Amino acid sequence: MRSGQFLTGAEQDTPLAVGSLIKLLAAQTAYAAGDPVKVAVAPPGLIVDPEESRIGIGDGQELSRDLLVRAMLIVSANDAARMLAIDIAGGEAQFAELMNQQAAGLGLPNTHAVNVTGLDQDGEYSSAADLSRLGAYLMGNQTFQLTVKRTSASLNGKTIPSTNDLLEKYPGADGIKTGHTTNAGWCITASALRDGRRIIVTVLGAPTEEARDAGATALLDWAFQQP
Repeated sequence: MRSGQFLTGAEQDTPLAVGSLIKLLAAQTAYAAGDPVKVAVAPPGLIVDPEESRIGIGDGQELSRDLLVRAMLIVSANDAARMLAIDIAGGEAQFAELMNQQAAGLGLPNTHAVNVTGLDQDGEYSSAADLSRLGAYLMGNQTFQLTVKRTSASLNGKTIPSTNDLLEKYPGADGIKTGHTTNAGWCITASALRDGRRIIVTVLGAPTEEARDAGATALLDWAFQQP
C-alpha cells in the first residue's frame, strides 16, 4: 500500500457491478462532509426489502454520523447508508452526486454511483483497480482503519458480525469490505498487514462466498511472497 504499486491484475479497469463495495465511496463522502458527531434523525422507511442488510435503526432514532459510517462499513447496513445520505445531502440521488465528485477528485475513472447502498441499478459501477486505490486511500485514515478491522457492530442491544469473514480466517487481515448482489456476485476489497507491509486486493464477481474468500486469500498469499 505504501508504494502504490500494482503487483498484478486481470480486467482490473473493467467497470462492473460491485454491490456494497460502493459503500467505500459513500464512507469517503461522509468523511469529507465532516461533522462526525452531528446527530441525525432516522426518517421512516429506511429499509424497503426485508432481505436487505441492516443494523436495525428505528423510525425517529437519533444516531451520530460516525456511528452510521461504522454500521455501513462493518455490517454493510443499508439503513445506516440511507440515513447518512439523507442527513448529509437530503436524499440518495443527491448524495450519489457527492460520491461521484469524490470519485473524480480521487482519480477513480471507472467508478460511478447512482445509489448509496450498492443495490443493483443501471449506471452504478466500479472496477477492481479503482476499489483497490480507494481502499488504500481510506486505510490511510486511522478512523477508517480502526473501523474496518472490527469483527462486529452493536445497536439497540443487538450485536451483528462483520460481513468480512477474512478478519477471523486470514492471518494479518485488517479490512476492508465485502459486497454481494445478483449482478455483482460475491466481491471483496481486502487488506492484510504482515511485518509492516500492507497488501490490498480486490476480487469482483466471484460465484460464491467461498470462491471470493479463496480468491482474496490466493492473491494475498502470492503478494506477500513478492519482493
